[in-house]
Formats: sequence, C-alpha cells, structure tokens
Amino acid sequence: MSLGLPERVRTALTLTRFQALVGLVAGVLSIGATVWGIVFATREPVTTGEVVAIVLDARTEKPVPNAIVELGTPQGALISTLLAKEGLVRQTVKEGLYRMRVIHPKFGVEVRPVYVLAGHSQEIRVRIAPHPPPPPPVVVEKDKAAKDKDKVAKDKDKEKDKAGKEKDKPGALDKAGQVIKKLFEGK
Repeated sequence: MSLGLPERVRTALTLTRFQALVGLVAGVLSIGATVWGIVFATREPVTTGEVVAIVLDARTEKPVPNAIVELGTPQGALISTLLAKEGLVRQTVKEGLYRMRVIHPKFGVEVRPVYVLAGHSQEIRVRIAPHPPPPPPVVVEKDKAAKDKDKVAKDKDKEKDKAGKEKDKPGALDKAGQVIKKLFEGK
C-alpha cells in the first residue's frame, strides 16, 4: 500500500516522529490558549461606550453644522456640551441611560433618550426642523354698529374739545355768564 509520498519523506516520517510532532503542536496550542485566557481574564472589563450623534435637516436630510448637542442624565444633570461643527459629534461615556438634547438657533429643539452599551458605539440620527414662520397678524373688522358707536363717541369728544376751546378764548367767560343769567331770568 503506497501513500503517494516520495521515498525520502516516507523513510523520514516514521510513526514515532509523527507522534512527537503531533505532541509538540498540541503542547504549543495548549500553552498558547492558557496564556490567552490568563491575559483576557486579568484585563479590566470595558465599561464605556460611544455616542455618535448625526444632526440632519428634516427637510433635506443634509448635516446641520454648528448644532449644540448636550448629554445629560435622565434626572437633568448636564454631563457634556458638544458642538457638532459638521453635523457630527462623538462622545465616550459610561454604560447607561442618557438624555440627548440637540439645539440650533435656526431649528427647533430635539430631545432623545439614549442607552449606551459598554464596548459599543450608539449612532443616533437626529432630524431637526426649522422654526415655523410666524402666523400672519389677525385683522378683526368691527361690525357696523360698533363703528357707529365709535363715531358717536369721537363726535362727542370733538364737541367737548370745542367747548373747552371756547372757554379759553378771551371774553368767553362773559358770554357764558350772560347765557346763565338769561336762563335764570327766564328770558
């Protein structure tokens, strides 16, 4: 029975040598696995993760530059304030629940809860919309009766002003006194 190996290899590869070679490889693998296990068992566990916030315009889906991203606790304590210059910001934080708030002067404010896992990167795409345009001014037209009342009130004010001006003229008191005298005398 021939294995198809050259004669030189067949004579050099005896059963004893083959067993020695397998034993050596098994020993090296065993020692390597043990060292690998010790190294990873003694290393500190990863307790931090990364938050990646991408701030986008809700209409165009393009990045919004110069947005402010605040990371805080769910209770409201501020942890960090970051400026997303190109619409992207990264922050390494401990594992846990956070509140992310995105602010931009030309856009509305967006608040999101974020849960960060240790050893992972949490990517959040925040779409913010521009402020709505101000509503047009409300014009209320008065009905005819209200307009007439206003006109009557204005006319009365004008009459009062005229009467007051007449009293201020020289001799106006004399005329007023004469009118009163005539009324009392019955003339």
